[in-house]
Amino acid sequence: MLKAFLTLILLEPTYATWCNPVSDGTDEDWCRIEWWINTIFFYIGAVFYSLLISSISSILLSMNIASQAFEEKMAQVNEYMRAKKLPIELRDNIREFYAEKYKDGKMFDEASMHAEMTPALRQKILHHEMRHVLIKVPVLRDGPQTLPIKFSPFLTLEVHLEGDVVIEEGAMAESMYFIASGELGISCKGYSPPTPTSSPSSAADDMYLKFVFEGCYVGEVALLLDSSKNPSAFAKGGTDISVARRTATLTVVSSTCVLYALKGTDLIHIIQEYPEVKLYMENAALGRYERMTGRKINEYEDQEDAKTAEYQKRTAAILEMEETLSPNSRRAFLGKGIRRSFKFNPATPSSQRKSSSPQNNSFELVSTPKGSGI
Repeated sequence: MLKAFLTLILLEPTYATWCNPVSDGTDEDWCRIEWWINTIFFYIGAVFYSLLISSISSILLSMNIASQAFEEKMAQVNEYMRAKKLPIELRDNIREFYAEKYKDGKMFDEASMHAEMTPALRQKILHHEMRHVLIKVPVLRDGPQTLPIKFSPFLTLEVHLEGDVVIEEGAMAESMYFIASGELGISCKGYSPPTPTSSPSSAADDMYLKFVFEGCYVGEVALLLDSSKNPSAFAKGGTDISVARRTATLTVVSSTCVLYALKGTDLIHIIQEYPEVKLYMENAALGRYERMTGRKINEYEDQEDAKTAEYQKRTAAILEMEETLSPNSRRAFLGKGIRRSFKFNPATPSSQRKSSSPQNNSFELVSTPKGSGI
């Protein structure tokens, strides 16, 4: 190795093994030519070897650009948290936020890439990305085929952690939300739990009127029933109720919650093209507002939420559990993992509750749908 290195930097001449100078030096000129040929090929080989290594390195690096961007971002975030001396719990929450938002550990500059594309191409990409969310929402899944495509470009991803207040009662309404994953609890001022409980988890559940989960949409009441935002809903005397502020508070009750926000102006603009969908959502919003203000919570009356797959799964689980467990055991079981998505009326027999569950999952217009939400 040392001899090859010295030869490469011209400190030690190398001759071909079959060409050794004799004592009289007659072959010295020929061997010097061989030495130069060897040296030139040494340099050429070294150059090509360097090019090969650099090309392979470049290929490997280009394969993980998005992952490197995420790692660099997390390094900046960690450095920022150390510089600000944030508490450990808050640091964990921040890391959990990034882990949920970038689950695959990759980060892209989607805004700049989408800006360079044509509107039609951008809309197809966004619809492909949102399809797993939109198919969970009954009004979009069962409505006109072009409706989800219209919604896709206007949806904005939001990630929330447990305890975050997404909507606060009394605040001005700017957006509505589609729940992609996680769970939210709905609470109202003046509401108190019906009976005290000894279980901490059950007591926490009793803070909320009800729970909403993936497939549900919330926040549309103060958008569709605001005469200044949606004047067409009041043009023909359809309703005299005008709601300008939030009617309830939404709090994240799961470890994480992924939402897609839609601005009120975009919502009104889109549904103007679909009169039947517009009427359906307005009637549902009116029913939810009447029920929230009257504090009459009965999940089966919310025909939109009842069409979600998650609701039907929980309904089946709780009804089956109700047949086999005592009230105390049922409450304890609910507190351990199956959070209540609705509250049964103890005076109503279970057989009647089963029969009242909606059977038709297709999209249809109803004159006075009832529900609970904000």
